[in-house]
Amino acid sequence: METTETNLESLAQQVQQWEAWEKHSKQQGKLWRELSDLIGKGDLTKANKLLTQLQGAKPPEMPNDEAAAAVKAWCATEERQRPLKFGKQLRDAAEAAGVPFQQLGASPPTMRLDPFTVELDFKKGEAEITFSRLELATVPLDPDQILRERARLLASLDTADFEPADYLKNVFEAYRRTLGSQGLKWGERVDLVELLPELAFLQQSERFRKDPTREAFKPYGKVRFAFDLARLRRARQLEHQGARLTLGTATLGSTRQKDRVIFLEEAGQGQYYLSIAFQGGPSR
Repeated sequence: METTETNLESLAQQVQQWEAWEKHSKQQGKLWRELSDLIGKGDLTKANKLLTQLQGAKPPEMPNDEAAAAVKAWCATEERQRPLKFGKQLRDAAEAAGVPFQQLGASPPTMRLDPFTVELDFKKGEAEITFSRLELATVPLDPDQILRERARLLASLDTADFEPADYLKNVFEAYRRTLGSQGLKWGERVDLVELLPELAFLQQSERFRKDPTREAFKPYGKVRFAFDLARLRRARQLEHQGARLTLGTATLGSTRQKDRVIFLEEAGQGQYYLSIAFQGGPSR
């Protein structure tokens, strides 16, 4: 606080000095124009008198660079403290809205607004909102806008019509179809991204099945797949017709191919998965 007051005093002094210079400059300019007119008229007496006045004028104190240096130092300090200040603002706004908040990292500043991760970019003035390590939206660095976008995204994913048993049935059928298309036996693993197209079709509405147009199609991508799998696991609904759904973790090598794996998280923790299988139950 004391540093800020010192900077303000220094700036006020700098402004006064430049205003004095502005006033002096205007006065000098006016007198020099008068001198030019007198010389043009050949009025030597008045010209000498005015020249003496000009030469005797004492300029005000020249502004120095101390204020600029102080402002530069203040800007650097504010830049360092900005992540902490903004993080507190976002935390306070989240708590007021009843949204769980968790600080995840400092470089870059990253926090969790359940169930999403928010990464702050102060150079761009943006906040990137992700789920399952996939970008969903980018919004300006404003707590209210971030929370509004978080609410909008959550409403689009956390739909009330989700029934774990029905969803598991579709995953089961998508797995069966993927096995058939790849010539694999029951219980063998298939990549999640290869099962996803089959599941996306099974997730379509009756309207789409009757009239498969673009307007009737409901997008079903990796983000929603990851969100629904997380809901399925939370519901502990993992068995269908005597077969249990299992996920295969991704190896270090496979995680380098981000388009082939899906990150599943719970409360900010998680890991990459590569494959899926149903173990047990009668073969299909």
